[in-house]
Amino acid sequence: MDDAIAGAAQNTTSHDEAQQYLDARYVSASEAFWRICEFSMQKMYPTVYALQVYDENMQSVVYAEGEPVSEIMDRSACTPLTEWMRYNREHPEDKVVKRTLYSDFPSYYTWNDSTRCWSRRHRLQCIDRVHFVCPRDNTQYYLRLMLHRIPRVRCYEDLHTVDDVVYDTYQSAAEALGLLHSDAEFDNDLALASAIASRQICKLFAMILLYCELSQPDVLLEKYLATMSDDIRLENCASQVTNQIRQKVLRALDSIDYQNESSLAAFPVLPQVFELRLIDTRCSPSHGHNIQNAMIAAEHLRDMLNVEQRQLYDAVFEAIESTYQAKEAKVFFVDGLGGYGKTFLYSAILTQIKASRLTAIPTVTSGIAALLLEGGRTLHSTFKISIPVTHISTCGISPDSMIGRKIQSASIIIVDEAPMMHHHVYETLDRSIRDVMKTIDTTLENIPFGGKVVVMGGDFRQMLPFIQKGSRSMIISSSLNQSDVWRHCSVFCLRTNVHVSPDQKAWSEFLLRVGEGCVGPDVHLPTEIQHVSSLLDLIAWVYGTFEDIATPLIVKTILTPLNNDVVKVNNMVLDVFPGEAMEYFNFDSIPPGEVNNASLYPTKFLIQLMMRQCRSTSSDSRSAAS
Repeated sequence: MDDAIAGAAQNTTSHDEAQQYLDARYVSASEAFWRICEFSMQKMYPTVYALQVYDENMQSVVYAEGEPVSEIMDRSACTPLTEWMRYNREHPEDKVVKRTLYSDFPSYYTWNDSTRCWSRRHRLQCIDRVHFVCPRDNTQYYLRLMLHRIPRVRCYEDLHTVDDVVYDTYQSAAEALGLLHSDAEFDNDLALASAIASRQICKLFAMILLYCELSQPDVLLEKYLATMSDDIRLENCASQVTNQIRQKVLRALDSIDYQNESSLAAFPVLPQVFELRLIDTRCSPSHGHNIQNAMIAAEHLRDMLNVEQRQLYDAVFEAIESTYQAKEAKVFFVDGLGGYGKTFLYSAILTQIKASRLTAIPTVTSGIAALLLEGGRTLHSTFKISIPVTHISTCGISPDSMIGRKIQSASIIIVDEAPMMHHHVYETLDRSIRDVMKTIDTTLENIPFGGKVVVMGGDFRQMLPFIQKGSRSMIISSSLNQSDVWRHCSVFCLRTNVHVSPDQKAWSEFLLRVGEGCVGPDVHLPTEIQHVSSLLDLIAWVYGTFEDIATPLIVKTILTPLNNDVVKVNNMVLDVFPGEAMEYFNFDSIPPGEVNNASLYPTKFLIQLMMRQCRSTSSDSRSAAS
């Protein structure tokens, strides 16, 4: 018997699917002849040609090891962009050149890599694309903008020249050419926000600087610098904006930009922070805050924690203190229903981190929940997690990037509403953080999350990962507790509802039993809940007879779990309303010639204006309900 088993094992061979495919594949005579002659097996039509954009003498150079420097310099000097300019200089009589832009040039001419020059295209069609440039790269962004507007460019100086006036930057030339929008809308937003605290105006200006295309950000900065410095001047008992006050405002803006992975250095037209710092204070969450007040607030919040919250609180800071002594997993999960104090616990931890001059990275899985945490951002935005994410995905983070350095200096990472995401997200985050941390210590590559203290929280009863057309088993298998990361988690349970009054405790316990599946297949609702037999009865019980609709529509609503049910209920409510239904549209622009300075009216203001007009002019109550 043993000999038979051994013989069967020896006869067993591994299956090589690639080799089996090659062995079983049939190659006809025509295909064999085609391959022997090395004819092309496929082709792409039309040709798509990518054009590079770079400033003078700033092109990329690719060379082979050992290649002479003289040959490298000669070859790098002849690029599609520079040769296009040279062709324009040497062929002024060419009618095509006079009206052709850089982006359209490959449609009429073809680039020869061997001779490094353009020649006339005689056949075939070509689609040309100019490489994308991020608006934060001011020089190349405005250079690309000018190349899309000015034909027959003979040299880089032509791109600086508008109406025989040579400008210092491409941005100034683009503005003189009328290619940039006015900053009036952003000026108006900052003017309306001037009554808010200066730190809020600093944040608003930083967000506009990061995500909007300002033509003259230096002008707006100088205009609102005094307003931004109100709090700083008050703290320093200064009535004027001195150089020191100015530097503090710039540092505050630089700190906000740093949190969004940018800095003032990305905007050369703005004044820079000239103060030399041995330690980058932008990495410190306590920068710009009163440490004494943070310590008082941290002590106050710590005293308000209940026994269950305090257990996790102590475990987290014990893990932070032993970060460099014990190289082991420090992953925690807070399991608690809504209202059980998870957000309050996160706030207490973050406040103590701030008071201790440490760094925290607070994240959540949804944008709305991010508003509940100080400095909170979504998980995907913070760690550059790819979409879609798979079991082999990695985050777009390098150790030398801003977020990479922030991860290395962080003492704790918080992830709220963690059960909402697929477990591939956390496995991807784990791999990426290990890659970042191994540059500091190679042993951290073998520790979950690179030895960082990670606190995750949420409620598995509330919202599991969304799997399109997924079955129950598929949804469960994609949950966080099915991940390899889960076995490293220390689970802390919160079982005390801190938002429930004594008279509502029975209802809260009933909901908890339903969520945990402790109630049988037949759920008996408490007697104080109103029972109705149809949707019409529910609408009548909630809204009444609609004789006086002002109060019921404001303070009452009907909630449904599905959007289809929302549409159904809304249609039934509108059918009950008296009067005839009317539909009003919003407009987001002003026709030319209607008013002076139409650009002063932002789109959001116009939409709100039209809505107010509709509500004030309509006599139909149904429009107000919709």
